[in-house]
Formats: sequence, structure tokens, C-alpha cells
Amino acid sequence: SSSAFTSLLRFPCNMKHLVCILAIFGVIAASVDFSYSTLYDIYDFKGNDVMHIPKCNYGCYVYASTTGEFPQQKDGLDPYAKNLIIEDAKGNNMSITELAQLYDETTGQKKPLDIDWISGPALSVWVSNLNEPTANAFSIVLYVVDKKKAYDFEYAVYDALNMRNIRTDPNGITTVMCALQGFTVMAEKNGASNSVTARLTGFDNALSTNPDGCPPAYISPISDAFAGFNLQITGPIISFAFDHRNTEKLTATLNYIEIQDLKVDGLVSSAGYNGCKKPLNGGVQSFKSPLYHDTDLYTIDTHDQDYNVNVTVRSDFLDDNHTLIIRDVTNNMPYITSASAPIEIYLKN
Repeated sequence: SSSAFTSLLRFPCNMKHLVCILAIFGVIAASVDFSYSTLYDIYDFKGNDVMHIPKCNYGCYVYASTTGEFPQQKDGLDPYAKNLIIEDAKGNNMSITELAQLYDETTGQKKPLDIDWISGPALSVWVSNLNEPTANAFSIVLYVVDKKKAYDFEYAVYDALNMRNIRTDPNGITTVMCALQGFTVMAEKNGASNSVTARLTGFDNALSTNPDGCPPAYISPISDAFAGFNLQITGPIISFAFDHRNTEKLTATLNYIEIQDLKVDGLVSSAGYNGCKKPLNGGVQSFKSPLYHDTDLYTIDTHDQDYNVNVTVRSDFLDDNHTLIIRDVTNNMPYITSASAPIEIYLKN
């Protein structure tokens, strides 16, 4: 197996500081396996004729996302995902491309493939790969969640490809999926009291009591007037849990800007990072995509305004072979972090 490096930066502008969380994860399998759900990427299926889906053994919901339209194809669909067929022991089948296009026309919510428990064979649900071994494969996201566990939550699942001005359920969790390299989720400011916590997971790990030790990626300031947010995500999924029983309006776009403004609440993470401590495949896992890069570079800019910035590195996620370099572009000063040299940095523009 090999290892890779991932990190998370959170920068609430009202506190004027950065928090950096770093993690090392072993690449044992491409899937990201949690207690009650699994995220599959294209590398789980590329080169495999059949892939068993264990979370469906006793019933599950399956959500899919692709990169959108393929204008070079006559039907405009992902040609590889069209030949990835989800099948069960009852003879039911649906391609990942078909599943990714299932939406509720009224609410815009994604519709899952609803698979009931099938008594008998243990390998009751699987994905068959009908593609040629040399066929080009494209980024996909498959989110599989245990059906019984899903009953514990009020939730709605959307795709960043077509999530526009949706109204959140004040009692529920809002989950957004995306198979592209990056996307943005925006919430409008309003005069009602509210705050939100976001985690880079599905709805089954969206709350503080989540079973897999998934940390918050973003926590909004508590205010009598909700300030809204503009979060840029480099990963397959994010879930929002609001603290107060007020409806908020959310929109997702496919815009992603690598230069981010410190005066606006936000987050920066390595592509595919989630930070959860207890996935089942051994250590912290990260989602993979052909669109992600091995090295991530971000610029966080104060736009000539004075900000005092504290950067704290959690060294428990590092080793001496994996470092994070934070460079002050005003004087080219590098700050290099590792497990043996955790640091605190004080920066002023």
C-alpha cells in the first residue's frame, strides 16, 4: 500500500485565525468505508468485473453523482458510468448514469436507489462493470447508506450540478454531492438567528454524535442574524446541520477559486479529505478522483487589510515524511510543519 497527505484549514474571519488539521491515510482500498455508509469512487470499479456492496446486505439507499453532460456522446451521458450496473439478487438493475439523473422535480432532491433486504445469498447487491478494460473512466461518486440507519435522520440529498435556491428543512440535515474537482455552496444572510455546522461526510455522520469521529469542517459564528456563508469544497460530499429551527436558502455552483478571501468565512482542504478517525478500512481515508491532484496549493489573501492570523497545526496527524508548508507571500517566509516540529504561527499583513 501507499500513503498520501491531506489537510484541512478552517478560517472563521471574525476570529481572524486559521486552524490546520493534517492527516496521513493508508491507501488500502479506494472506497471510504464508515460505520453505516460507504463512498465509492471510479477506482473501485475500474479494472474490476464485479464489486460487492456490503452495506446493502440488509437494505440500503444508493445515491450517485457523475460529472454531468458529455456533449461528445450522442446521449450526452457518461459512457463509462452507463456500463456500471447496480444489480441485486432479485434481478433488479440500474446503471450509475441512470441513478445519477434521478431527481424530485418539485424539490430538486436526489432520488436514491431503494434496495430492500434480500434473504438468502450474502452477496445480495453488486456493481457489474461491462466496460472494456481499456475504456476511459471518469469521476463518479456513489454514496451507499444502511437503510435502517437512515431512518434515524431527517435529511435531504442534493447534487451540486442542479442545486439552486433550495430551502432547508429546519429539522433536518442537508447533504450535497459532487463528482467534479470542486464546488461552492452558498447560504444567504438573513435577520433570523441561526448557526450551522458542516462535515465532509454524508448525513449519517453529520451530527456531533456521529459514530466515526468526523470533525466539523466549518462552524459558523453564532449570531442573532445569520451571516450566511460561501464555502468552497474539494471533495465528493458535505452535510450541513443547522442549530436553530429556521429555514435557510442554499445554492450550489460549480465555481471554485484557489485564491480565497480571509474576510469571508470559509475552509480549505486537500481534495477528498474528510478527517474522520474511525473508518473501517484502517486509519483516515480520503476519497479519490481522476480530477484531484497529488499536491494542493491554495492562496488565502487578506486583500491589503490588516488581519492577525494564528495557524495551529495538530501534529497527531503528521509524521516526519509528510509536511505542510505555509508560506507568507509578503516576505516568502516558509513555515514547515511535521510531527516532530509542531508549530504555532503569528502572521500580520
